[in-house]
Amino acid sequence: MSEESMMFVGAAALLFFCVLVLHSLWQTGRKYPAAVHARPNGIKGGLFLVVAFLFGVAVVDGGSAANILLFISERTPGGLPADVILRYGTPGIAGSVLCLAAIHRLIVGRDKKALIYATVLMWIAGPVNEMLAFWSQRRNGTEADVLPLAAIGCGVAISTVYLFLSKRSKNTYGLF
Repeated sequence: MSEESMMFVGAAALLFFCVLVLHSLWQTGRKYPAAVHARPNGIKGGLFLVVAFLFGVAVVDGGSAANILLFISERTPGGLPADVILRYGTPGIAGSVLCLAAIHRLIVGRDKKALIYATVLMWIAGPVNEMLAFWSQRRNGTEADVLPLAAIGCGVAISTVYLFLSKRSKNTYGLF
């Protein structure tokens, strides 16, 4: 099998896994009643897109951390020292964990505190984490790209505006 077809199979498997996880999150979110029983409510529409965005950020952050650590380990005989793992793996791993925690709060929580907690986690996992990674790359002398920082900053800002201004979010988390 050629390398291109192997990459296609891997990408298709990843896509299937992501769709399966997002469907499971949607099904789980349906089991928890909304704070206000008015339509629209629940994890649907734009609120589901916010959850999907956060899941995408978690997958990308985790994948980038794994790629960086794999690249470094191939060039380091005898394994990776702990300081290298902490320095290069922490931003991606922390971003993934914080995004998953924000998803959990959005899916399970049905009050104002859950929404605020998820928003704070989203900002820490997104722009703050990318900014720290950007500064660490610049400090190490490597060329850092500002595009991921701008993209995730815009995505988190749009998500925050939606979470606090949409009717679905207000009904789901009781923001009246």
